[in-house]
Amino acid sequence: MRVSDQELTRLTLLKAIRRAEPVARTQLVEMTGLAAGTVSELTGRMVRKGLLLEEKAPVVTTGRARVELRLNPDAAYVVGALLVPRGTLEIVIANLRGEVIFSRSPEVLFSGLDTLAARLADIIGLAIDESPLTKSEITRIAIGLPAVVDNAHGTLLWLQTFPRGEISIADVVEARLGVPTSIDNNASIVARAEHWFGDGGPHDDFCLVMLGYGLGFAEYRNGLLWTTAGGLNPELGHTKIVHEAGRPCPCGATGCLATYCTIYAIVAEICACRNVAPPPFLDVQDAYAAAVADACNGEPVPSAAFACAGSMLGLAMANYVNVSDPKRMIIMCMREGLIELVAPAFHRAFEANVLPVLAGRAQVEFRLASEERFAKGSAALALEDLYRVK
Repeated sequence: MRVSDQELTRLTLLKAIRRAEPVARTQLVEMTGLAAGTVSELTGRMVRKGLLLEEKAPVVTTGRARVELRLNPDAAYVVGALLVPRGTLEIVIANLRGEVIFSRSPEVLFSGLDTLAARLADIIGLAIDESPLTKSEITRIAIGLPAVVDNAHGTLLWLQTFPRGEISIADVVEARLGVPTSIDNNASIVARAEHWFGDGGPHDDFCLVMLGYGLGFAEYRNGLLWTTAGGLNPELGHTKIVHEAGRPCPCGATGCLATYCTIYAIVAEICACRNVAPPPFLDVQDAYAAAVADACNGEPVPSAAFACAGSMLGLAMANYVNVSDPKRMIIMCMREGLIELVAPAFHRAFEANVLPVLAGRAQVEFRLASEERFAKGSAALALEDLYRVK
């Protein structure tokens, strides 16, 4: 996300208020490092626009009561929607504080990318109609997609299993529903959930790996989501981990990391070892559940496939640490079984390949995904856009 200095100042203030509310202006000066005049001017403007509420703090000593600031939860409502590979759209409607007031998880059926945007618009529109709010009360919509996207222009560039082509998802949804709309990659959405709503925050400097049917990656630096110069999400899954005789990838290359450590890659490797055809990409759930059960029972083929996945991911993340030296690393696993079966081999490969002077500097955490939390990440994207322009 590219932001101007003015937008960055505004976001910094609003994030500080959200994390610490109720909070006095003098505290905001200390928390953000902004000048007192800047804090006073911007918060005053936000109060007049209805984004912030002023309230008097209880008086504990003699003197004037201190004025504290809170976000006004009813100043705006946003829709966050996350398209997950199993074919559902996780939808939440949240207020300005990110508190969820309505949620739905409908199925998404579409015949091709040319119909996806219209289908998303119809489903989101129906969810709004079923909610306690009207469309006129929705300020922004944000959609997360398991795809390569151009966040700056609201376009989908490539969704695996479909031909490549630029689809203006945000423009279509916005035109059909009459609400400003943004899109982003799912991993970027998940990272926003961690940044805005993570436990023990604030989390301003970290990277996140989203390990599921595909492999997503996102990184926050100094409180802002990092994107490429062209506004695209980074594609860790298509970095090359094997140079010669690598596994073929749907992107057209060979040796991509995603062909070794994702759920589909694990299932495909087990099937290859057993001389059976792998299931279609969208029908892999039952095969994965059987692979987990077999590995937990000590069967060698699935056990080796999970270990290979962990080793390849550990090697890739060691390379990343050697380049970027992140403060914190989160491996977000989208299905049960991944942590137990992948993490041991990951840690062995990671520790063996991190540069010794960097060893132990990054906090590494495996975590099981929570789809409700991720849908709140979509809401965070909508809130972020709202905070920048309102």
